[in-house]
Amino acid sequence: MALPMVIGLMLVSALLVMGVTAVSLTAAGSASGTRASIQSQASAEAGLAAAQSNIMAKTYACTFASPVGSTPVYSVAVQYGVSTGGPDCPAPAGALTTVSAKTAVLVSTGSAAAGGTQGHSAGDVSRLEVVLSLGGTTIATSSPTSAPSPAFDRAVFVGSGSVKSSGNWALKNGSSSTGGLYVNGTLDCSQINVQGPAVVYGSAGLNGGNCVFGQGLTISQDLTACTSTKITGTLTVGGQATGGCSVDGDVYVGKDFACSSSVTGLISVQGAMNGGWGCSAGKDLRVGGDLGQNSYSVTGAVVSTSGTVSSNAQGSMGSLTVKTKPSSSPGNLTVAGKSCGWGSSPACKISQSSSSSTPPTSPVAVPSSAEAMPVYTAASFGTATPWATLIRQRYLAHGSTQWAETRFVNSGDTCSITAPASVQQDGDSTSLNGPLDAPADVSVVDARACSTVTLNKVTVQLNGDLTLLVNSFYSTSGIKVVKGSAVPTGTTPVLRIVSPMSDGTSTCAANSANNSIKFDSAAASLGSDVSMLLYSSGKIDMSNDLSFYGQMISCAIPELKNNISINYRAVAPSSASTSSSPSSSSGSPSNSGSSAGAWTLSSVRDLSRG
Repeated sequence: MALPMVIGLMLVSALLVMGVTAVSLTAAGSASGTRASIQSQASAEAGLAAAQSNIMAKTYACTFASPVGSTPVYSVAVQYGVSTGGPDCPAPAGALTTVSAKTAVLVSTGSAAAGGTQGHSAGDVSRLEVVLSLGGTTIATSSPTSAPSPAFDRAVFVGSGSVKSSGNWALKNGSSSTGGLYVNGTLDCSQINVQGPAVVYGSAGLNGGNCVFGQGLTISQDLTACTSTKITGTLTVGGQATGGCSVDGDVYVGKDFACSSSVTGLISVQGAMNGGWGCSAGKDLRVGGDLGQNSYSVTGAVVSTSGTVSSNAQGSMGSLTVKTKPSSSPGNLTVAGKSCGWGSSPACKISQSSSSSTPPTSPVAVPSSAEAMPVYTAASFGTATPWATLIRQRYLAHGSTQWAETRFVNSGDTCSITAPASVQQDGDSTSLNGPLDAPADVSVVDARACSTVTLNKVTVQLNGDLTLLVNSFYSTSGIKVVKGSAVPTGTTPVLRIVSPMSDGTSTCAANSANNSIKFDSAAASLGSDVSMLLYSSGKIDMSNDLSFYGQMISCAIPELKNNISINYRAVAPSSASTSSSPSSSSGSPSNSGSSAGAWTLSSVRDLSRG
């Protein structure tokens, strides 16, 4: 009896092992099929990106294929309708859309890097169909429609609060008259270099001797200090002004001026010259009130339209005209080369004017109200791809299969992304084995399911314009943004990182101050072949060195610190508060434009799955 029982138990054990093995193999086969499906889909998308980029650049062909031996593997067949300028090509096999005038039909076939096993091979090949229209009307998509308006033409726009500029910030704009800096609040500057126009709707204190403004500075309220600051262009102050700015241009002050400034042009003061010491003007000095105690060096005429000159005034001027003659001579003053001397009858000529005209006002208007913070809500950008969907696809497309399955399937955690293990000192095996590269037909990604999106040493590859919607964004240990090889030469893709306002709101006060965009821990430099917009309904925090082409718009930027260089490019969407789609500067494959002669994306269809 013992032997049959042993044999029976062995048979049962063998059957159990076979059953477990079969279950394991079935699960593995199912997982491999899922991976293959995602990989082939990504390959088909890559093919469409390459084909669309070429077609939109007017580089026409009947077929586009991936290089032999490279991945992803794709082949795209194209048929062009009449009046497109494309060659005469046969209809793509399997296409469900018939080509018509001013359209092109594309069918992309993508293959998985590794096919499915255990009979799960249905997803080894994916096929996508795209229809492009030439010069048609833009459809309602997440694609751009218009050029930036003047209200968005700022390199840095701060919607509210106080800003302290303590770092080596350079806002560059070449020879453009746009770009520059706008602050709705108070500016406390010790170091900044603004090549474009600068506007402060509030007061400003310019201390530290390293604040440079290349196209003028306009302050709606008071200039509380101006120590060794250099301004090229017009300085316009709506309130009182104090300090020793160096101005290569004219100065206009709405109230009193305690002047110790060196000015190459005109100084025009609606109030009085009170305090200060060492005021020079290369042209005239026009004052509404008294010429107080000061040391003047004025090349042209000095006119006080409703006041007199202090007997303690010193220095020299071309001529002097006052409303009221002084009771005693300003003895240390020289007018038209003659010393006034001492006594009640000055030797110099002091003219008396009956004119009550006010000093000239600035040609640069002092703003009577604050510029509105540009309003971008999630709805401004139209339909978006969920962040988790994109990240799962990219992890699997780059072969990070084990990590993608365990983390993304089991925990759903896609909010923190790590760079490839090859650049990680700890060899982190949980990393993305390649760049973060959205397909060209994905132009908007919604990551607001994450409280914060964290990118650690990640390279973002742009295959077209990409808008990333976040609650908060955190880049640590450096970030790279590069242009994909399929993007045509001369096209500049844009990365927009947007922490949008809540739907139905339009002010900074109505939005969360906790939302933020933050860069820290390592320097980052973006090349001139890509652009970037940083937009936050909360705040932007720069704790590392950063150089990029584009714009920065935020409700708050508490401090401008570190070495930050922004080369101004108008990449902010225009009129986003009323438009369903933001503007573009790139004309990349994912964009829909309405200009004549431009290709627009009309439809996308998955031929593999009906």
